[in-house]
Amino acid sequence: MEFEQIKDLSEKHPIIFFDGVCRLCNGFVNYVIRHDPDGKLKFCALQDENAVEIRKEFGLTENLDTVIGLYRSQIYSHSDVVFMVARQFRAYRFILPLQRLPISFRNYIYRLIAKNRYRWFGKQETCMVPSSDVFSRFI
Repeated sequence: MEFEQIKDLSEKHPIIFFDGVCRLCNGFVNYVIRHDPDGKLKFCALQDENAVEIRKEFGLTENLDTVIGLYRSQIYSHSDVVFMVARQFRAYRFILPLQRLPISFRNYIYRLIAKNRYRWFGKQETCMVPSSDVFSRFI
């Protein structure tokens, strides 16, 4: 998929770029899929060539230490991705007041978890392969 196609897709569908070998990240993606039966959100592993292109076009680091969100041509990273996702689900908007916490504090907690995610949750040998029922939600 070309950069412009991904950017156009993000106008209607928030896209989550995640570390495809991280068990915590995969758990997050699976959780979102279960709670998004309409398929509004789309997904892509950060290791995928589409994600590499997005990171390059937006001048983002090649480090895989954060989930990245793309929605309406705006990039979200670190703790802001959690709030981007929460805004998509009425039932999870209760966490939005946490966004008032200083971003330095929110991102400190996020980076602490990200730094230890492989040790705490494990790492898969290969990227997640989506099942046929959700395959269309991956770019």
